[in-house]
Amino acid sequence: MEPSRWRELRRSFVYLRPHSVTIGIVVAITLACSGITATEPLMHKAIFDRLASFNGNQSFAALGFLLLGLLVLVAIRQLGEAASSLLAWRARLAINRELLAQATARLHELPIAYHQSRGIGETMTRVDRGITAFMEAIASIAFQVLPAVAYLALSLFFMLQLSPVLALVAIAFVVPPLVFGRRAMQRMVELERAIMDRWCRIYDRFQQVLAGMKTVKSFAREHEEQALFVGSVADTQKEVLRSVRMQTKLGVGRGLCIQLGRVMVLAVGSWLAYRNEIGLGTLVAFLGYLGGLYAAVQSLLGLYESIRRAELGLATFFSILDARNEVPDERDAIAPGSVAGAIRFHEVSFRYPGGTSRAALDRV
Repeated sequence: MEPSRWRELRRSFVYLRPHSVTIGIVVAITLACSGITATEPLMHKAIFDRLASFNGNQSFAALGFLLLGLLVLVAIRQLGEAASSLLAWRARLAINRELLAQATARLHELPIAYHQSRGIGETMTRVDRGITAFMEAIASIAFQVLPAVAYLALSLFFMLQLSPVLALVAIAFVVPPLVFGRRAMQRMVELERAIMDRWCRIYDRFQQVLAGMKTVKSFAREHEEQALFVGSVADTQKEVLRSVRMQTKLGVGRGLCIQLGRVMVLAVGSWLAYRNEIGLGTLVAFLGYLGGLYAAVQSLLGLYESIRRAELGLATFFSILDARNEVPDERDAIAPGSVAGAIRFHEVSFRYPGGTSRAALDRV
């Protein structure tokens, strides 16, 4: 990732600090759930190994304890995921509210010239879409990357312990989605940036039409403006479909690669089990880890995509916060408290920015 993107991401982390305790609790719960998930295939292995060696003289008690233990683990994981989801949503909504508060406060501070140079529809679209993309990236980084990495590390460790041969076969089908996904995302981000610009122009004009509806009706332009709006939306939706087609192709490629990996692992594992080099329980456990391994990889790929898309949101959001005030206060300006009395004008001059050289007020 380029340094500029790291700089923007580091800047965005300031909004997480007030919620660091909640985020820490969520991360801890999700890491614990990842650890529990990583132990479930081992429980499956123990159950199937006992079934494979079962005979009529053995008791079902040991198998029952294993099943009960698996049930307890699953219940704890489900409760943990529910609690982390609730806490995560509380943090996300609070961060979203703070972002909106800061963006709207800044928009109120900016001079009239800033708002006149940009339409209301464009500003609202950029704020809404920018913060949405921003929040998705924050949620992905804070609540998904660490659990995915933790499960990935644990699953690879146990898979290598169970069967190094099968582990290498599984890993071989992880690399292609990573490589092709990174290459495709650059084109998708560029396309989505162009789509966002088009939506901003569409809704900016639509807002202007609504604000000037009296003039539109005076010239009987209702049908023309409606047709222009619908036509612009249709043209932009073609670009949206183009982006969707690219995402679909990428998803199909990933899915085929992952399914091929599953089949190859099952084929090689069946051959090893046929030759008694691994047990049936080991094959079942390995297939369980395989699903989690590919899910973790998909989660990390989704994280990369979210970060790339968040570039648009970060650029939009920080462009508002960084907008230059054309009439800033002096550094030593004094904020008055209670003001009473009269206002006296003496030698006051004023000229509109970008206007004629003639002053609107000249030494009043």
